[in-house]
Amino acid sequence: MDYKTYLFTYSFDGAQWELPIKAKTPEEAQARLNRAVYAEYTGELIASIPISSSWFSRVAKFFRLGH
Repeated sequence: MDYKTYLFTYSFDGAQWELPIKAKTPEEAQARLNRAVYAEYTGELIASIPISSSWFSRVAKFFRLGH
């Protein structure tokens, strides 16, 4: 089963915010959200580079073949 991105909305400081959670089902997403109160700070995301899975597959194949 593929993961989907489910959105949860909350209010903070007079504004509405959305929190994306990747999960297999909405129920799993809710369970993951419930665990978020136990999360630990690990750093700041400063950039995100989306890549297609086909591009990644070609790069992985290139390195597997020893080039």
